[in-house]
Amino acid sequence: MIEMKKNKILLVVPEISGGGAEKVMCLLARHLDKTKFTITLIVFGCQDQCFQAIKDVTVVFLGKKNMWGFFKVILSLRSIIDSYHPEVVLSFLYYSNISVTLAQALSFNKPKLILSARNYNEVGASRFKFLKLYLLKYAYTKADMVIANAEKLNYLLREENKDKSEKFLTIYNPIDTHEIDVKSQEGVEDYVPRNNNFPRIITVGRLEKQKRQDILLAAISEILHSYNIPINLLIMGEGSLKRKLIILAKSLGIENNVDFIGFKLNPYPLIKQSDIFVLSSDHEGFPNVLLEAMACGTPVISTDCNSGPNEIITDGQDGLLVPVGDSTTMAKKIVQLLSDENTRKLFAEKGLQKANKFSVKSIIPQYEKAILNVIGEDK
Repeated sequence: MIEMKKNKILLVVPEISGGGAEKVMCLLARHLDKTKFTITLIVFGCQDQCFQAIKDVTVVFLGKKNMWGFFKVILSLRSIIDSYHPEVVLSFLYYSNISVTLAQALSFNKPKLILSARNYNEVGASRFKFLKLYLLKYAYTKADMVIANAEKLNYLLREENKDKSEKFLTIYNPIDTHEIDVKSQEGVEDYVPRNNNFPRIITVGRLEKQKRQDILLAAISEILHSYNIPINLLIMGEGSLKRKLIILAKSLGIENNVDFIGFKLNPYPLIKQSDIFVLSSDHEGFPNVLLEAMACGTPVISTDCNSGPNEIITDGQDGLLVPVGDSTTMAKKIVQLLSDENTRKLFAEKGLQKANKFSVKSIIPQYEKAILNVIGEDK
């Protein structure tokens, strides 16, 4: 029996733990068809204690520790491309997209490049912003395919790059609904809930400006002080704004109702046990955490930001959308949902149905088709 030739694929991402993009990359590494592809996962950073080995996937950590490691990363990628001879390099996030494009330009081998944008305003206000934007635009011109994880993000990318070609494609993020269901029934990790029967609101995400936990804190303050409704808020995640957010909670007089519980390897039990999940971001790409909350059977409220939330939530049918930066409307919608048990049950049921549409069984084949398409083997 003749063994079918497998295509060599490099998956490239800056880090491997924590964020939504990293979760999606790990799902790709796990679930891409190993009878069609040989997978190597390249991670710019160092291996951490949260990393779990992926069956039949070689994982290479480049050990980048600071901004000057950028040049080491490019040279390492060039060496890997020249020695490994991949058919396709698929990268996530702007830093990886720039790096693999420059590495391919310097290498003898010229694999196909699939670059994936994961967030609206990915570069943000970071150092050397204009240089990064210039290099990212260059990368998109050199890519064989650009994957956006939301239709709105795809539209914005086409407009910004003045490119209407078919190489811009939308593939939504997958979630592993079975894994989430199993993990949501495990014990809660390193957290003792407050000893009261107050309704519990939860949010999960990096404590950074983009996520706007300050808006959620203002909404919780309004619920406690204007509506006089007792409530608890769990903020799960770490980031540079943690201290400022703790100080803000104290200044609002709500420190006894807010718990900052840090990063949890398994967030799902606490999400499942909460009454409402809230996302307060200024901008996103396609927020997996909303789908994960839906998969846990928890009703969701999100800002209607660019991009993703309104492609996940059908407002009033399986969740609620509120204007960006509007803590008053957010407070009002939280109170309305808390006071309506039937709507919460409906959102939980419909949300679970919605989450199942984004399962790995539905989404991973779209990635496989895209990879084979750029190679020229899609029949």
